[in-house]
Amino acid sequence: AEFVRPAALLRIDAAALVADAGAHTLRAIDVANGDVSTWSGTGSLGTDRQGGGYARDQALAGPCALAALDGGVLLAMGLGRQLWQFDPATRAAYSWCGSGEHARRDGDEGAFVEPVALLVRDHELWIADGDDGAVRALDLAHLRLTTRWSGLARPCAFAVHAGRTFVAERWRPAVHAVADDGSLQPVLTAADGLVEPSALVSHAGRLWVADAGVDALFALELGADTFA
Repeated sequence: AEFVRPAALLRIDAAALVADAGAHTLRAIDVANGDVSTWSGTGSLGTDRQGGGYARDQALAGPCALAALDGGVLLAMGLGRQLWQFDPATRAAYSWCGSGEHARRDGDEGAFVEPVALLVRDHELWIADGDDGAVRALDLAHLRLTTRWSGLARPCAFAVHAGRTFVAERWRPAVHAVADDGSLQPVLTAADGLVEPSALVSHAGRLWVADAGVDALFALELGADTFA
């Protein structure tokens, strides 16, 4: 199997789902034997803003982020400027949020510039709107979109540890913790050696940061009093 700019992974039962952004597909790796199959996408850039097709008959537009929600999969279409839902059981994919316009618009009829990362947090879905420099929040009960932070230098990744949320800015560069008052508090910056943080994960009491600019991993110890 070959991939073209794989951008995100999500474990779905016995498969690892891959958002293959460059091939405009969702691929699945059987974790037992390593076999790879295409679950959605034609392999060409799609212009469909509604969806509803099944498996390889439904074109996608640069899927680049994945999140699990209520037994289904949410995917960010970076090139399509929308959020879609994917049903692993039926392999159906369809639009869910965002008009597809290149714009920042909040409210019930929201719009994105370039959604690139997703995080389900309590009763909200957080979206890193990369080229817009904003973090958006979608109320999952009412599907109403708001802008939580703006003026960032390409937010690109989220992580959660012990109830605390972290946000990476790729081009500043910095990793921030969300403080109790809702502000962003930098916990790693260029002064610590960051050049281009591109991914975050929390594991075993550490925040791991993948830095594409220096081909390195950083690990931040997350003690109980780290953010006192």
